[in-house]
Amino acid sequence: MKDRIKQLLHHPLLSNRWFLMGLWFVIALAGMLKYNRSFNNFLIFRGVYWHTVNQTSLYAAYLQSTGT
Repeated sequence: MKDRIKQLLHHPLLSNRWFLMGLWFVIALAGMLKYNRSFNNFLIFRGVYWHTVNQTSLYAAYLQSTGT
């Protein structure tokens, strides 16, 4: 098992600077795309924060629109 790992770490691609730089950019791009998809959660929690600071109800508008 250790020999297999050593063999993998000595693979020519892992010593190629261009490959490693490309891999680094791909991982960074994937992380950026993931962040952009979860940006909605930030907007939700920012709204909750400001409602809490201003001590306003999150559901007042919802209750008025449903008539309950």
